[in-house]
Amino acid sequence: MSTQDKIGMLVRVDACLGCQACQVACREENGFGYDETWLEIVRRKPQRVDGRLRNYHVAAPQLDKCALCSVKDHQPLCTAVCPTNCLYVGAPEALLEVMKGPGQWNLQVKPVK
Repeated sequence: MSTQDKIGMLVRVDACLGCQACQVACREENGFGYDETWLEIVRRKPQRVDGRLRNYHVAAPQLDKCALCSVKDHQPLCTAVCPTNCLYVGAPEALLEVMKGPGQWNLQVKPVK
């Protein structure tokens, strides 16, 4: 399987506000019903990191659905509306390059069917 057959979502968890703008944008972009969830931001309980209280949020996407947006010729709306620019969707190689920057990252990759 080539890397072109994979899609990934990368979230900088130490920058995510948990605002759920990406979740709303996903619904708006794809027009699915309220009984479906293609992208969900999971709020984790606060924890101490290096003596500071941190609030972390993790994205729980349906990556096979993300592949539908990635083949369009525009930036996915979920990444465009992120107020902290901490959400990325695309080819795993490009996401690995982004991870070389500062921050704490959560990367999810899935083969595209």
